[in-house]
Amino acid sequence: MPQTNLLLVDDSKSARFMIKKLIESKLDVKVDVAESGEEALEYLKEKTPDVIFMDHLMPGMDGLETTQVIKSQPETNAIPVVLCTSNDGPEHKKNAIEHGAIDLLPKPPNIDTITKILKSIEEGTTKALAEDTGDQNIDELVQAGVEQWLNSHLDGLVSKAMDQKLASISLVTTDDVKAEIATLKTQMEKVLELKAEQAESNAEELAKRLTVSCQPSEDNLQPILNELLPNQLSSIKESITNLEQNMNTEATKAANAATQSMSDTLSGQIAQEKETVNKQLEQLKGNFSNPAFI
Repeated sequence: MPQTNLLLVDDSKSARFMIKKLIESKLDVKVDVAESGEEALEYLKEKTPDVIFMDHLMPGMDGLETTQVIKSQPETNAIPVVLCTSNDGPEHKKNAIEHGAIDLLPKPPNIDTITKILKSIEEGTTKALAEDTGDQNIDELVQAGVEQWLNSHLDGLVSKAMDQKLASISLVTTDDVKAEIATLKTQMEKVLELKAEQAESNAEELAKRLTVSCQPSEDNLQPILNELLPNQLSSIKESITNLEQNMNTEATKAANAATQSMSDTLSGQIAQEKETVNKQLEQLKGNFSNPAFI
């Protein structure tokens, strides 16, 4: 059995994608697509599909107008046209037949309905749509009306969401990702360069300050001396007093722990250390009182 060729006409990108995917994944059918009635007519100048699934509401030529044109031309009037719509009420069915459609495909479509329609077309048993609905009971009519309302609203919401999703996906390419990565890399390199320049500048400034502060001159030493000298003598005296106390304490501990001879030796050493410290203190006092030193 040869493969069936189907032309799907729908202005919704998401509807074309979903219906084509549904049919080709479940049936031995090749699906070509057109996004408008005008594009479908151009397609039919070059190719002749086995069946056309025609969306009802489209910008420009709608499904009914396009079907009527197809049926008015000898080259295409034998091609079965199925109208895809969310409105499958009796009046709409009658209107579809008057424009040349052979069947209705409720939206959103399911594979069972599509299979049934294609099988009936293949077997040549497709019934006219102008069936009498007088035998339908009230419950069936109410249920059909509710389903029609739900399908019309849900189909619009799903199609809009899918269109937005596919549009966002189609806008993002590998080149876009590479370009974004390159931009981020460039920005990071600039930040690192600025950080390095800032660190180098800070190091240079610190080196200058250290150099200036370490150079002995009257301008930078005199303020320091004026601030520190008044406190230095008292600090030195306090340090010497603490040193004497510590040394006496240590000497006492050593004397108690050592022999008498070691005690005499240690006392002599302590006396020498005290004499040395006193000499150093006197020398420091002389230096600080010397105007040439200041």
